[in-house]
Amino acid sequence: MFVNLDAEKELRESQQHAQKPLSSAAGLRVSAALREPKTLPNPRPIRQTLLMTAYRPEFEAALRLFARVSEAMKVRGFQAPVLVGGAAVEVYSLSAIATGDFDISTGAQDAFEAELQRNGFIRPSGPGVATRGWIHPELALGFEVVSSTLLDGMADRERVRMIDAGEGQSVSVISLEDIIADRMGQFASGSAPTMFAQAKELFDLYPTADIGYMESRIRYETAGEYGIDALKG
Repeated sequence: MFVNLDAEKELRESQQHAQKPLSSAAGLRVSAALREPKTLPNPRPIRQTLLMTAYRPEFEAALRLFARVSEAMKVRGFQAPVLVGGAAVEVYSLSAIATGDFDISTGAQDAFEAELQRNGFIRPSGPGVATRGWIHPELALGFEVVSSTLLDGMADRERVRMIDAGEGQSVSVISLEDIIADRMGQFASGSAPTMFAQAKELFDLYPTADIGYMESRIRYETAGEYGIDALKG
Protein backbone atom coordinates (compact mmCIF):
# COMPACT_ATOMS: atom_id res chain seq x y z
CA MET A 1 0.00 0.00 0.00
CA PHE A 2 1.32 3.43 -0.94
CA VAL A 3 0.70 6.52 1.14
CA ASN A 4 1.15 9.78 -0.73
CA LEU A 5 2.59 12.36 1.64
CA ASP A 6 1.47 15.27 -0.50
CA ALA A 7 -2.14 14.13 -0.18
CA GLU A 8 -1.84 13.96 3.59
CA LYS A 9 0.06 17.22 4.02
CA GLU A 10 -2.94 19.50 4.46
CA LEU A 11 -4.40 17.19 7.11
CA ARG A 12 -1.17 17.19 9.10
CA GLU A 13 -0.26 20.88 8.79
CA SER A 14 -2.32 22.04 11.74
CA GLN A 15 -0.77 19.34 13.92
CA GLN A 16 2.73 20.26 12.83
CA HIS A 17 2.22 23.95 13.64
CA ALA A 18 1.53 22.89 17.19
CA GLN A 19 4.77 20.95 17.57
CA LYS A 20 7.28 22.57 19.91
CA PRO A 21 10.90 22.96 18.69
CA LEU A 22 13.20 20.16 19.80
CA SER A 23 15.51 20.91 22.69
CA SER A 24 19.27 20.52 22.33
CA ALA A 25 21.10 17.53 23.84
CA ALA A 26 24.71 16.39 23.75
CA GLY A 27 25.54 14.52 20.57
CA LEU A 28 22.50 15.81 18.63
CA ARG A 29 22.24 18.47 15.95
CA VAL A 30 18.80 19.98 16.35
CA SER A 31 17.46 21.97 13.42
CA ALA A 32 14.30 23.97 12.80
CA ALA A 33 12.96 21.22 10.54
CA LEU A 34 9.81 20.60 12.56
CA ARG A 35 8.92 24.26 12.92
CA GLU A 36 7.59 24.24 9.36
CA PRO A 37 4.46 22.24 8.48
CA LYS A 38 5.56 18.85 7.16
CA THR A 39 4.03 15.41 7.00
CA LEU A 40 5.72 12.87 9.22
CA PRO A 41 6.52 9.35 8.00
CA ASN A 42 3.67 6.96 8.74
CA PRO A 43 4.82 4.71 11.62
CA ARG A 44 2.63 1.82 10.49
CA PRO A 45 4.30 -1.03 8.53
CA ILE A 46 3.16 -0.03 5.05
CA ARG A 47 4.93 1.31 2.00
CA GLN A 48 4.97 5.11 1.87
CA THR A 49 6.05 7.66 -0.71
CA LEU A 50 8.92 9.67 0.76
CA LEU A 51 8.87 13.46 0.50
CA MET A 52 12.62 13.83 0.11
CA THR A 53 12.59 17.61 0.42
CA ALA A 54 11.72 17.16 4.11
CA TYR A 55 15.32 16.15 4.84
CA ARG A 56 18.64 18.00 4.89
CA PRO A 57 20.37 17.62 1.50
CA GLU A 58 23.28 15.43 2.63
CA PHE A 59 20.92 13.03 4.38
CA GLU A 60 18.65 12.88 1.33
CA ALA A 61 21.65 12.03 -0.86
CA ALA A 62 22.68 9.26 1.52
CA LEU A 63 19.14 7.85 1.57
CA ARG A 64 19.07 7.70 -2.21
CA LEU A 65 22.41 5.88 -2.30
CA PHE A 66 21.18 3.48 0.35
CA ALA A 67 18.06 2.86 -1.74
CA ARG A 68 20.22 2.09 -4.79
CA VAL A 69 22.35 -0.37 -2.83
CA SER A 70 19.24 -1.94 -1.28
CA GLU A 71 17.68 -2.54 -4.69
CA ALA A 72 20.90 -4.15 -5.91
CA MET A 73 20.83 -6.47 -2.91
CA LYS A 74 17.26 -7.53 -3.65
CA VAL A 75 18.08 -8.16 -7.31
CA ARG A 76 20.81 -10.53 -6.13
CA GLY A 77 18.29 -12.41 -4.00
CA PHE A 78 19.16 -10.99 -0.59
CA GLN A 79 16.76 -9.54 1.93
CA ALA A 80 16.81 -5.76 1.95
CA PRO A 81 19.18 -4.22 4.51
CA VAL A 82 17.46 -2.20 7.24
CA LEU A 83 18.35 1.26 8.48
CA VAL A 84 18.67 1.38 12.28
CA GLY A 85 20.25 3.64 14.90
CA GLY A 86 20.60 7.39 14.52
CA ALA A 87 19.72 7.42 10.82
CA ALA A 88 16.35 5.81 11.60
CA VAL A 89 15.78 8.51 14.22
CA GLU A 90 16.54 11.14 11.59
CA VAL A 91 14.08 9.55 9.15
CA TYR A 92 11.26 9.69 11.69
CA SER A 93 12.15 13.19 12.92
CA LEU A 94 12.52 14.63 9.39
CA SER A 95 16.14 15.64 10.11
CA ALA A 96 15.21 17.55 13.27
CA ILE A 97 17.52 15.08 15.04
CA ALA A 98 20.54 14.58 12.80
CA THR A 99 23.01 11.73 12.68
CA GLY A 100 26.61 11.42 11.54
CA ASP A 101 26.34 7.91 10.14
CA PHE A 102 24.12 5.18 8.74
CA ASP A 103 23.92 2.05 10.90
CA ILE A 104 22.75 -0.95 8.90
CA SER A 105 21.35 -4.34 9.86
CA THR A 106 21.85 -7.09 7.28
CA GLY A 107 22.52 -10.80 7.33
CA ALA A 108 24.60 -10.48 4.15
CA GLN A 109 27.36 -8.10 5.18
CA ASP A 110 29.86 -9.19 2.53
CA ALA A 111 27.36 -8.73 -0.29
CA PHE A 112 26.19 -5.39 1.11
CA GLU A 113 29.73 -4.04 1.39
CA ALA A 114 30.49 -5.25 -2.13
CA GLU A 115 27.53 -3.21 -3.37
CA LEU A 116 28.78 -0.19 -1.42
CA GLN A 117 32.10 -0.48 -3.25
CA ARG A 118 30.33 -0.72 -6.60
CA ASN A 119 28.59 2.55 -5.77
CA GLY A 120 31.77 4.44 -4.97
CA PHE A 121 32.18 3.82 -1.23
CA ILE A 122 35.61 3.32 0.27
CA ARG A 123 36.78 2.05 3.65
CA PRO A 124 39.10 4.62 5.25
CA SER A 125 42.35 3.33 6.70
CA GLY A 126 45.52 4.66 8.26
CA PRO A 127 46.52 6.60 11.39
CA GLY A 128 43.80 8.63 13.03
CA VAL A 129 40.92 6.85 11.25
CA ALA A 130 38.16 6.16 13.76
CA THR A 131 35.41 4.70 11.58
CA ARG A 132 35.02 0.98 10.99
CA GLY A 133 32.59 1.55 8.19
CA TRP A 134 32.46 2.94 4.66
CA ILE A 135 32.26 6.48 3.34
CA HIS A 136 31.42 7.99 -0.01
CA PRO A 137 33.63 10.83 -1.30
CA GLU A 138 30.58 12.98 -1.95
CA LEU A 139 28.84 12.33 1.36
CA ALA A 140 29.54 13.50 4.89
CA LEU A 141 27.98 10.33 6.34
CA GLY A 142 29.53 6.93 6.99
CA PHE A 143 27.84 3.56 6.45
CA GLU A 144 28.47 0.66 8.82
CA VAL A 145 26.93 -2.78 9.32
CA VAL A 146 26.23 -3.04 13.04
CA SER A 147 24.21 -6.27 13.24
CA SER A 148 23.02 -9.27 11.28
CA THR A 149 19.55 -9.28 12.88
CA LEU A 150 17.28 -6.46 14.04
CA LEU A 151 18.07 -5.68 17.69
CA ASP A 152 19.45 -9.18 18.24
CA GLY A 153 16.39 -10.68 16.61
CA MET A 154 13.94 -9.14 19.07
CA ALA A 155 12.51 -6.49 16.72
CA ASP A 156 9.56 -7.55 14.57
CA ARG A 157 10.72 -7.69 10.95
CA GLU A 158 7.10 -7.46 9.78
CA ARG A 159 6.96 -3.94 11.21
CA VAL A 160 9.86 -2.62 9.14
CA ARG A 161 8.88 0.52 7.21
CA MET A 162 9.27 0.44 3.44
CA ILE A 163 9.78 4.01 2.24
CA ASP A 164 9.62 4.77 -1.47
CA ALA A 165 12.64 6.84 -2.54
CA GLY A 166 11.54 7.28 -6.15
CA GLU A 167 12.76 5.70 -9.39
CA GLY A 168 11.37 2.35 -8.30
CA GLN A 169 13.70 2.20 -5.30
CA SER A 170 12.98 2.04 -1.59
CA VAL A 171 14.67 2.00 1.80
CA SER A 172 13.79 -0.24 4.74
CA VAL A 173 13.72 1.42 8.17
CA ILE A 174 13.33 -0.22 11.56
CA SER A 175 9.89 0.45 13.05
CA LEU A 176 9.25 3.57 15.09
CA GLU A 177 8.34 1.51 18.14
CA ASP A 178 11.53 -0.54 17.93
CA ILE A 179 13.82 2.46 17.51
CA ILE A 180 12.22 4.14 20.52
CA ALA A 181 12.74 0.93 22.52
CA ASP A 182 16.34 0.80 21.34
CA ARG A 183 16.96 4.38 22.48
CA MET A 184 15.39 3.60 25.86
CA GLY A 185 17.53 0.49 26.21
CA GLN A 186 20.70 2.48 25.64
CA PHE A 187 19.52 5.11 28.09
CA ALA A 188 18.73 2.50 30.75
CA SER A 189 22.18 0.96 30.38
CA GLY A 190 23.71 4.20 31.62
CA SER A 191 26.05 4.39 28.63
CA ALA A 192 24.07 6.92 26.59
CA PRO A 193 22.04 9.41 28.67
CA THR A 194 21.15 11.51 25.61
CA MET A 195 19.14 8.63 24.14
CA PHE A 196 16.19 9.45 26.39
CA ALA A 197 15.78 12.80 24.65
CA GLN A 198 15.59 11.07 21.26
CA ALA A 199 13.04 8.53 22.51
CA LYS A 200 10.93 11.25 24.09
CA GLU A 201 10.89 13.44 20.98
CA LEU A 202 9.86 10.55 18.73
CA PHE A 203 7.19 9.43 21.19
CA ASP A 204 5.72 12.93 21.27
CA LEU A 205 5.73 13.20 17.47
CA TYR A 206 3.78 9.99 16.88
CA PRO A 207 0.64 9.69 19.02
CA THR A 208 -0.71 7.02 16.63
CA ALA A 209 2.15 4.57 17.31
CA ASP A 210 1.36 1.04 18.51
CA ILE A 211 1.52 1.68 22.25
CA GLY A 212 1.02 -1.95 23.25
CA TYR A 213 3.91 -3.19 21.14
CA MET A 214 6.08 -0.25 22.17
CA GLU A 215 5.44 -0.93 25.85
CA SER A 216 6.50 -4.56 25.53
CA ARG A 217 9.62 -3.67 23.56
CA ILE A 218 10.70 -0.93 25.98
CA ARG A 219 10.18 -3.28 28.92
CA TYR A 220 12.35 -5.88 27.23
CA GLU A 221 15.14 -3.51 26.18
CA THR A 222 15.31 -1.91 29.65
CA ALA A 223 14.98 -5.20 31.59
CA GLY A 224 11.67 -4.00 32.99
CA GLU A 225 13.02 -0.75 34.37
CA TYR A 226 11.03 1.54 32.06
CA GLY A 227 7.79 1.57 30.09
CA ILE A 228 5.93 4.16 28.05
CA ASP A 229 4.94 6.00 31.21
CA ALA A 230 8.50 7.32 31.37
CA LEU A 231 7.93 9.04 28.01
CA LYS A 232 4.61 10.66 28.86
CA GLY A 233 4.22 14.18 30.14
